[in-house]
Amino acid sequence: MAKTKTTDTEQALTVAPERPRDANGAELVLSRTRQTELAVPEWLSEERDLGTDTLKQHVTPPRLKVVQSQKGPAYEQFDEGDVVLTPQGLRLVGLDEPFWFVPVLFFPEYCVINPWELKDRLPMIRERTLDPLSEIAAKARNADSRTEPCPEDRNQNLRFVEYLTWIVVLAGGGETTGMQCAMSWARGEHKYGSAFASLIQMRGYPMWAMVFEGRVNKTKRSNAKGRWHGIDVTNPRSENAPPPLLYAKAEFDAMKEMHLRLREQLAANLVQVEHEDPDEVQSAPLSAAAESM
Repeated sequence: MAKTKTTDTEQALTVAPERPRDANGAELVLSRTRQTELAVPEWLSEERDLGTDTLKQHVTPPRLKVVQSQKGPAYEQFDEGDVVLTPQGLRLVGLDEPFWFVPVLFFPEYCVINPWELKDRLPMIRERTLDPLSEIAAKARNADSRTEPCPEDRNQNLRFVEYLTWIVVLAGGGETTGMQCAMSWARGEHKYGSAFASLIQMRGYPMWAMVFEGRVNKTKRSNAKGRWHGIDVTNPRSENAPPPLLYAKAEFDAMKEMHLRLREQLAANLVQVEHEDPDEVQSAPLSAAAESM
């Protein structure tokens, strides 16, 4: 579907103006270059933030999703290769357009996925755990045990899946800069998530001090089960890309604080990522990607 108009958000993300700097001249990667003014009544500005403390204890970040050629009704307005924040339905960038982010927290998660064919009767995620020694993790890591019949319908299979998951903060100066979201790699994408982990380790700094570039390559990935688009992660290299590190101490400190807070919330099972999307078409290449890792 051809787009007839580029939104302000898309333009800010793809052609970012010069970013602001701190008092020491360090580029501020996590500050927006454009601000939307919101008129707030004086009486409201004086009110205290009440009743939201418990909300802050539960983290369900939006997830970055790549729209595939076969897509459900919820994604009909997007083009193949678009990177979308779900469930908000916010388009971040299009095919072969860069975006930037800071990884703040990493964790592998192991899930039992119900059959897509039963999505009207069962939740997509049947069971989940962070325990790498659990039975679910053992089955997810073994190619011979990653599927088994679903108790509610023996003609359909459950899937045991390992998700390599990062909570990231979008960067680069666009309208979504500073937004927290999740990126996860599984099944046919698992090896690309592993490559991202290796890239982080090679750079040798705390992950929350590093900036990376994501881009959906025009060339589709493929395996025995099909072809699909995925996100390639590299060091920042595009025109207008932010620097590869957070040079502003205030930004580094903010990301470190976020990392520590998220780590505590994860240990208390308060972080939950919706890895599976019932609005995705089951036959889409990524959904049917090979279970080999």
